[in-house]
Amino acid sequence: MNDLVATTCRFSPVRKKVEFVMIKKCLHIPLFYLITLAVLTLNSTAYATINGVHGIKYSSSGDVSCKGDLVKVDSGSYFKGGACAISVTGYVPRSGQYKVKVEVTGPNYPAAYSTSAYFDATKNISAQNITVSGSNVNINFTSPYSVHTCYLLVDDQNREWAFDGGRGCSGYTPIPPTPPKPSCTLNNNSNLSVDLGTVDRALLPTYPDAAASKHMQIPVVCTNDNGTTVSVTMQLSYTPITVSGKEIVKSSTNGLGVAIFYNNQTLSPNESESLQLNTGSNNIDLAFQALRDPNVSVGNVPTGSFTASAILTMNVL
Repeated sequence: MNDLVATTCRFSPVRKKVEFVMIKKCLHIPLFYLITLAVLTLNSTAYATINGVHGIKYSSSGDVSCKGDLVKVDSGSYFKGGACAISVTGYVPRSGQYKVKVEVTGPNYPAAYSTSAYFDATKNISAQNITVSGSNVNINFTSPYSVHTCYLLVDDQNREWAFDGGRGCSGYTPIPPTPPKPSCTLNNNSNLSVDLGTVDRALLPTYPDAAASKHMQIPVVCTNDNGTTVSVTMQLSYTPITVSGKEIVKSSTNGLGVAIFYNNQTLSPNESESLQLNTGSNNIDLAFQALRDPNVSVGNVPTGSFTASAILTMNVL
């Protein structure tokens, strides 16, 4: 009667985020002024204007204020549509349609929304020409009230980012100062279990053979507002044993291991593979094969189930 070995390989994918003068001395006095001017230029920040956002008319007879803070709003106040142009720098989290919302502190936190406009995530807002509009909206305070204001961007899923640093924006996520980076999700952020079935230990191969392995499609979903592809590196980490000159995953059973293949080649621990993935859905084909160490006799391979574990790390470049 043949001795049987039931095999299970546990494979844990991990998504990993990737995140980054010499001045020649001179006695000529005008050069000093040139150097100073250069330093001041490097420290400057560019701001662009979003036109047509709401302002606040603090009273029925008062002026309209844009980005005012700690002012008293009376019972005749309202948000005046299209009244203001505000300066903004930073990047939206993704390209798409956004509204500009102005909100004031106070009873029920009154707010007004502009029409939508397209914001490009690949460009600083300061480099974009954006115009919105809006209608007048009553604030409806029954008595004078001192308020703080906050201006926010609202996407089509009603997620909000503040670009006004005033006290009225406390608790809101600020608009990102840098463009969004590509990202990928591996196997839905879940572990992958590979069942290699039940095999006769006397029939276990002793040399890796991709043609005789079990293939699995690993789903990878990528996003990139800056293009249609995402460059990544893929790397396996595991405790190895060497079988017929190839490194494979050490199992919990003496004399048994699991080879993992990509493009018909065994993946050694800490060996990096470069991939070009599409934005959206992708599949990575990995293959698995249980092997016996030829230095361990068949009779010394225990029967029963065993496990082997590896970690797949994907770095987005």
